[in-house]
Amino acid sequence: MSFPEYGDLIHVDFTPSEDSEPGEFEDPHPAVVVQYTNSDDRSVVVAPISSRDKQSLSREVKLPGTINGLNRDSVAILNLITTVSFEGRVKPEDDDSDSWRLGKIPPQKMEQIQGKLERLFRI
Repeated sequence: MSFPEYGDLIHVDFTPSEDSEPGEFEDPHPAVVVQYTNSDDRSVVVAPISSRDKQSLSREVKLPGTINGLNRDSVAILNLITTVSFEGRVKPEDDDSDSWRLGKIPPQKMEQIQGKLERLFRI
């Protein structure tokens, strides 16, 4: 079994809608891994992805539907980055496959994501 890597497009089971706080991302969605990971990590930092058509140019990066794992044009929502546990939220219990891994975000899109994160958090 492997662990998510920087730039992976993964399936995340975010907090169920009925338990969500206002402004939190909800339900199962794809997400992009925005941290460099180690083999001993138990959680991963992700930016949720949505196919909504509104875009905040300063906080989102457009992702074309041609990326493996996306079936329509989408956006990575960078002001909603969050940490999720790998077991249960990303990898279903008792599933040793990599079914949670949907694809890989192209390097040029990851550069855009990294640049916007740097501006958003002034790092």
